[in-house]
Amino acid sequence: MNAANMNPATAQAFEGMMQQKQASPRSSSHLPPRPSTHLRAPSAQMKDFMSLYSNLVERCFLSCCQDFTSKALSSKEESCVMNCADKFLKHSERLALVSGKLIIGVPTKRRARRDERSRLVS
Repeated sequence: MNAANMNPATAQAFEGMMQQKQASPRSSSHLPPRPSTHLRAPSAQMKDFMSLYSNLVERCFLSCCQDFTSKALSSKEESCVMNCADKFLKHSERLALVSGKLIIGVPTKRRARRDERSRLVS
């Protein structure tokens, strides 16, 4: 599988996953340094990535591939799969961005409510 045709964020995750897979468990010094923004364990990230990939394959296959008389995709099916994958990945990125903003905003809202209550009490 080649990361050249993937969305940049997905390609980066895929390449990192392939580098980890190629490195033996004893030679972890060859792994690229993990950015400090990673909050989840690598196994949880792998599980999330595999779930995303599985959902993408299932959705795009079911909606785009109808002709099973040949093992090759027709040009119409191929363009449908590319559009489907692109839309799915953009949707997933947008969802992650929005949910990240919502999660970050929760403590701020709680703090504002707590400050409001303390002002009312005093």
